[in-house]
Amino acid sequence: MEPQNFHSLVDEMDVDGEEQWENMRKWVAACVVAYATHVIFLVSLIRGPNYVDELTSMEGDYERQSLMRRLVKLNDVDCHDQLRMNKDAFANLVYILKGRGLIRDTMHSSVEEQVVRFLYIVGHNLRNRKVKFAFRRSGETVSRQFKHVLRAIISLEDLFLKQPDGKECPAEIKKNCKYYPYFKDCVGAIDGSHFRVKVSSSDAPRYRGRKSDPTQNVLAACTFDLKFTYILSGWEGSASDSRILKDALSRAHDRLIVPQGKYYLVDAGFQLKTGFLAPYRSTRYHLKEYSIHEPQNSRELFNLRHASSRNSIERAFGVLKKKFPMLRSGTQTYFDVDTQGDIVLACCILHNYLMGVDPNIKIIREVDEELMNKEPEIYPSLVDECREGELLRETIANDMWRDYNYEDDQEDFTTVHDKKNLKWSDEMDKCLVDALMEQKLKGQKIGGVFTSTAYKAAATNVSSKFQFSCDSTHVKNRVKTLKKHLASVKDILQNAKPAASHFRYTPVPNYENLDEIFGKDRATGSRAAGVKQRRLEWAREQNSIEEHGEAEWNDERDKYDNNEESSTSKAPTSSKKTSDDSKKKKMRMIDIVSEEISMLTASMGEVAAAIKLGNQRNYNEEELFDEIALVGGMTEISQMTVYQKLTGDVSAVRAFHKCPTERKRLWLLVKFGQEIFDHPSA
Repeated sequence: MEPQNFHSLVDEMDVDGEEQWENMRKWVAACVVAYATHVIFLVSLIRGPNYVDELTSMEGDYERQSLMRRLVKLNDVDCHDQLRMNKDAFANLVYILKGRGLIRDTMHSSVEEQVVRFLYIVGHNLRNRKVKFAFRRSGETVSRQFKHVLRAIISLEDLFLKQPDGKECPAEIKKNCKYYPYFKDCVGAIDGSHFRVKVSSSDAPRYRGRKSDPTQNVLAACTFDLKFTYILSGWEGSASDSRILKDALSRAHDRLIVPQGKYYLVDAGFQLKTGFLAPYRSTRYHLKEYSIHEPQNSRELFNLRHASSRNSIERAFGVLKKKFPMLRSGTQTYFDVDTQGDIVLACCILHNYLMGVDPNIKIIREVDEELMNKEPEIYPSLVDECREGELLRETIANDMWRDYNYEDDQEDFTTVHDKKNLKWSDEMDKCLVDALMEQKLKGQKIGGVFTSTAYKAAATNVSSKFQFSCDSTHVKNRVKTLKKHLASVKDILQNAKPAASHFRYTPVPNYENLDEIFGKDRATGSRAAGVKQRRLEWAREQNSIEEHGEAEWNDERDKYDNNEESSTSKAPTSSKKTSDDSKKKKMRMIDIVSEEISMLTASMGEVAAAIKLGNQRNYNEEELFDEIALVGGMTEISQMTVYQKLTGDVSAVRAFHKCPTERKRLWLLVKFGQEIFDHPSA
């Protein structure tokens, strides 16, 4: 064979080996990309459509980092405007949350970013969609981490929310001669405040009290340095402060504790009793009234100083709502009732924290000015009240005498002007209740409130049956009285008071119809909770998930595998059945995905084996040297020379190994020349 033919044959062998290797590399790369894309798609079926976007959102990461850098560079004034606290207070809050292990950095979100988003929401009352756009996060991430930070802040209650023990007199009392020693046993002030909530139309009547919008009535106690010591949120807005206080004193986990021999200051809406000092009724009380006229007697002096001390709870609520606009009464909320109640608890704890490290004097002054200009409540003096009582009594007596001596035969039909107040009998009440029930069935009770048409129709029924004039005003007033009677009966029966035990066997007039009409409009306090109860509920929830979550998952999966045919043949008959079907559907999807991933894993193993087979690195140095030695016809020096040259050329090693054994001598001759062989003709 001539040398030219040798060269062409070897070149052809090299080209074939290189092409095969290049084709294998392209095939492997294509397989890896295809498998990775398929895995991401399968996982996105479970994780949601935003998973791929999150995975590839490099631009969002850059914008979030840029936003956090801008926040770090803000001055204290701008930081207050954005986060409701200065930079040092924010850094210290993050340090506390990290140190207690309440919040941890995730793969994509730092603790700082999570806390910033929470403060941004409560400080500006932002919706999820706005925060999602500003921070380039998915809506699910924003909502989940918001609740995580919310629970973490509430968990700080043992640091920043402590009830007084009464061992020491408050400094604000002790250092002021106007209050000391008169209020030396006072430990704080108590009052309720309304916060707007979002509820369904069927629940709205229970949450609609003195405000036009549905609200929750939050009971709180505070010290005279404007720090909250007790919070009970969740009560419906129609519940009175005294009723909520009664519940707070009897709760199992979040009980309001009044130290022995001490008391709280309360307003005239609460009952005067042991542990709670209320002002004199029928006496001037509001601070604005005393800015014009000095106190004239001991009761007015007591009310003046009582009001100026009890005013601390109103100031605390005012500062709280100024710092966190989400809590303002006129602000529309975007969260459910339970979450809104938790937000109030968390904001009160943040308020206490900030009052210790970053009290905003400007906000406190604004609140003081607003309270001073607030319209006073009407507390008539004792003399004026007596005069009004005498006038009323005289008017009624004259009307009675006039009607008694009136000889005109018109007693059976009296105009509204002649008879302003109606004396309702049981028969009239029954007629009214039946008429209201009929109007309710006709759909004239909307959002828990009867329409004007319903009141007019009820008044017409009563007037026509009993032959006297009755208008909508009479009906509305009587409805209020009946609702109060219904509430009293429910309280008596539920609390099972011994003095009212006979009511259990005594029929209450129209009770069933009244309960049908107004029973759902009354506050129940079923959602009321304090910080300790909320933490206990979360702990139970977490323990339940850890202990039974995996077992329930396996049980449901086995149940689906064993009863697939029987379960699919039956139609769902309840919400529980629907929930079970939903779980089974999800488990089936996960099974499919798991099977697909297993197949992909096996395929990737085959790809790895192919790569391993075609990789020259699988030949170690000894094997390469042995292959060279098998060619023969070379001295040891020549063999070492060829070995060193091949190890420095990856493509040459690959081509040498691909070459058939009987042609390797020819390949070396063409590659390195005649000089490597001792006997060229051999």
